[in-house]
Amino acid sequence: MVKGSQNTSADLTQVIDQLERHCLAPNGSLVSKSAYYGLQLAREEMSRERLRYLEAVAIYCEAIAMVEEYQQAVSVANLGGIRDVQDLYPQPGLKNSPQVYENLEHRLVVAEAAQRLRLPLISEDGEIHEEE
Repeated sequence: MVKGSQNTSADLTQVIDQLERHCLAPNGSLVSKSAYYGLQLAREEMSRERLRYLEAVAIYCEAIAMVEEYQQAVSVANLGGIRDVQDLYPQPGLKNSPQVYENLEHRLVVAEAAQRLRLPLISEDGEIHEEE
């Protein structure tokens, strides 16, 4: 009886070893290899997507700062009696012509509107509502 019990435990140990070697994830989590590698790929893709998002946010913030700097220069110039924005170009801090800033501002407005159209409206309770 003892010998049969030892064979069973040896067989069971062998089956578990084979499962771990061929079917289960290498981290000992008892998840199948395919699920483990799928999760690993998803994590890597999320990491890349997060990096792209952070880069986009940094570029957006820089663009907003440039437009705000230009708008402030226009406001100061208007207070000083300068009517032609072309005269702002040589001012300190403004590195580009007024057309560049105005074009950038226009592109930001278009990008923000396009983003609003892509995202569903989510209420404070977390429900998604269609815009009427």
